[in-house]
Amino acid sequence: MGRNIIAFLAGLIGASLVVSLFELLAVLVHPLPENFDRNNINAMIEHAKTAPLSAILIVLVAYTVGAYTGGLITTLISKTRPRTLSILIAVIYIAFTIFNLLKIPHPFWFGALAILVWIPFALLGYKTGMRMKRAKL
Repeated sequence: MGRNIIAFLAGLIGASLVVSLFELLAVLVHPLPENFDRNNINAMIEHAKTAPLSAILIVLVAYTVGAYTGGLITTLISKTRPRTLSILIAVIYIAFTIFNLLKIPHPFWFGALAILVWIPFALLGYKTGMRMKRAKL
């Protein structure tokens, strides 16, 4: 049980780091305006309305790679229930994604894909992790 908790937390942290790194890349590729206040929700909403397609796609890739990473890390560390733990990480991130979409409107297609990528890619990470575990046996 303790190892599963560690696996779950490591997967959650791994997914968070990957998403954060890709979001940093999006800001480096498409810098925010000078004096931009990230704590101002209205400024965030306006910025999201004018964000270039490439910045939105980077965030979508972030979610996809984050989901995969979370599932992979969780599976490699977990002794039991790696599939369930991988899905749980995806569900938590789906909740975060929905919260973000409700707070800051995005294009519909992005919202739909941002929600849909989490479970399939977390399961792909799980499957990759299981193959890696079997290869070690």
